[in-house]
This record gives sequence, C-alpha cells and structure tokens, in this order.
Amino acid sequence: MVLFLLFGLSCPYYGSRMLMQDGSQGGTVFNVGDCVTVGGLALGAGFSNMKYFADACSAGERIMEVMIRVPKIDLDNMEGEILDNVRVEVEFRHVKFSYPTWPESIISEDFCLQIPAGKGVALVGGSGSGKSTVIALLQIFYELLGEEILLDGIVIDKLQLKWLRSQIGFRQRKCYEGRGC
Repeated sequence: MVLFLLFGLSCPYYGSRMLMQDGSQGGTVFNVGDCVTVGGLALGAGFSNMKYFADACSAGERIMEVMIRVPKIDLDNMEGEILDNVRVEVEFRHVKFSYPTWPESIISEDFCLQIPAGKGVALVGGSGSGKSTVIALLQIFYELLGEEILLDGIVIDKLQLKWLRSQIGFRQRKCYEGRGC
C-alpha cells in the first residue's frame, strides 16, 4: 500500500519534470507510468504465490525421482525358465520383506507358507494383514530381502517373469458390511 502511495506521488512529479525539462511527450510519460503500474501489480501477484511455486517444484522433484528410477525388476526380460508341466506347488521359505517406500520397516521377517499342489487356498484376514502382498510377492512385484519363493521346487526368480504372471489368477473379493459377500 505504501509502495503504491509513493509511486502515485512520485510518478506524476517525475513525469512533469520530464515534460518540462527534457521535452518528453505526455503520451510517452503516461505509457511508461502505466506499464510500471501494471508490471508492479503483476509482480506483486506473482510474488504472493511464490510459496506455492516452491511447493510445486519440491513435489515435482520427488515425482521425477520416482519417474527416472530404474526398477530392479526388468519387465521386458524374456530370459528365464518356462515350465512345461506346472503342478502349482508353492512354497515361501523364510521370506523377509519390506516395501520399497519404507525399506527400514520390515513387514515380514520369517514368513513361511507351503501350498501343496492341487489344493485350493484362500488368504483371509483383515485389511492390511498382507493378503495382497503375498500374491504380489509371488508375482514378483516386489523384491525379497531374504530367502526365496518356489514354484514346483524352482526359485521364481529363475522363471520368465511374463510367463509366471500369466500363470497366476487372482480374484480380489471385497465384502461390504450389510450387503454380504
């Protein structure tokens, strides 16, 4: 406010001096004053939003870190074994795991599970108990920190990733209270 008051008083004074002493034209003096006023308003509006620009740049940096990150799991790798006859015996041997976003928080330290061939299995538990994570580990969406997962006695890391994922059917069922399942 004080800045506009100072500008409002000094601009006409300086403009009249330019008209009288330097022989400047009135239209030019008015245009310059008008441009300075509009430019000042634009800068004031822009600087009042600098916090938001800084926040956006900070968020953009974090997004770019994720976008340029090279995943350790190569989705296009066509190497690996393809099993001709799958019996579907699955074994989790002392699996240690943490989510990539929280590597310091170990989710499972010594998880063991054996699913015999030909048996149907249902993973049941409350929200956040790890049902989806078990399937994601089997499909190699995450890397293990320790030990291994086997399919028919073969470590799943040795299998072709696209083939392995094509062999797994996953149906997530949500139950809503009062509606039944």
